[in-house]
Amino acid sequence: MRQSGNERIQTVKAGYGAAAGSFTREEWERPVAGDTPILDDPQIRDLLAGAGQKLAPVFEVHVKRHSWNVIDGDATIEAALDLGKVVAADREAPLCEIELEKKAGSPTALFALARKVNLITPAHLGILSKAERGYRLLARRPVR
Repeated sequence: MRQSGNERIQTVKAGYGAAAGSFTREEWERPVAGDTPILDDPQIRDLLAGAGQKLAPVFEVHVKRHSWNVIDGDATIEAALDLGKVVAADREAPLCEIELEKKAGSPTALFALARKVNLITPAHLGILSKAERGYRLLARRPVR
């Protein structure tokens, strides 16, 4: 669940692997009124297979997001800067990341933008999701 302006949004994400050289996963979003999950989509019900009653928060991600659309030729890339922290039980880890998502056009433009960002400030490719960071904190494993 997340707050985006005046709207509360539920996101369910599934899958891990890599496809065609990029990281992909299925995602379902919907507006909600509160913090109680709404699992009425048939795909989500099948995915969770009756776990709905057992769902409970195990960590929190506190993030301030700034985002921009970058247009380069026929490509549109969403660039998001996330600043905040991941909190799990009595542990927390800082979060500062730039997320680049190709919305349209060639993947070449995505990597070109990543190289430009690296010229401005040293950057490295991170593959841990915010959820994976939360689970690592719970397991007392390194988050980076």
